[in-house]
Amino acid sequence: MYIFEALGQTDLGFSTFNTVKWVDKELAKDPAKTIKDHRFLIQALNQMDNIHVLDFGGSLGFGYRALIMACPEKNIKYSVVETPLVCDAARQCYDSPNIAFEDNLTSTNNVDIVYIRTSLQYAAEWKETLNALVSLEPSIFVFAHISAGPIRTFQAIQNYYGRKVPYWWISLTELKQVMKEYGYACTLEEDDQLIDDSAFCSSIDDQDRLTTTKNLVFRRAIA
Repeated sequence: MYIFEALGQTDLGFSTFNTVKWVDKELAKDPAKTIKDHRFLIQALNQMDNIHVLDFGGSLGFGYRALIMACPEKNIKYSVVETPLVCDAARQCYDSPNIAFEDNLTSTNNVDIVYIRTSLQYAAEWKETLNALVSLEPSIFVFAHISAGPIRTFQAIQNYYGRKVPYWWISLTELKQVMKEYGYACTLEEDDQLIDDSAFCSSIDDQDRLTTTKNLVFRRAIA
């Protein structure tokens, strides 16, 4: 299962990936900014010890960097699920047994928190992706920078570093209903970053346009 499935099926080479500007930008960030960007993940594990986080679409493990800076006393196991290309590159960046990179979910179990930051939008089928992640039985889902709001669910094509990539805009009502059916209640909702929809190939109707992304936390209901 790939996050950026359209990219995972192309001949995108490591040299191309290595020059992507957002990677360099992320690595150069001030530590305080990195912690701020991943603050909802940090808050979610504040009352937990011996935590296993699954970061779906977690790139080079920037969420892990934020956690070890903000919570150095925590015992954290961190699993990133990404494309094979990204996994190969990321494994060269760490010398720690506490972080692992996998290109599927079959190697992951006993997950406490599922972290999805700016990635569900790129899943081939977002509902199927959630179904697979729910099967891991995490206590908490953290969605960060997700393009969800008071709109209908639809898919558009984004210009992504010179490639055309399918991108989901998700009805927040529908997302909450799907999570409710799985037994999760939304316990936190916050507007996040401003959205620039100029990167999309076709114009978006006014009734479907969002001004900001969302940060959301869902917790499993206790029976």
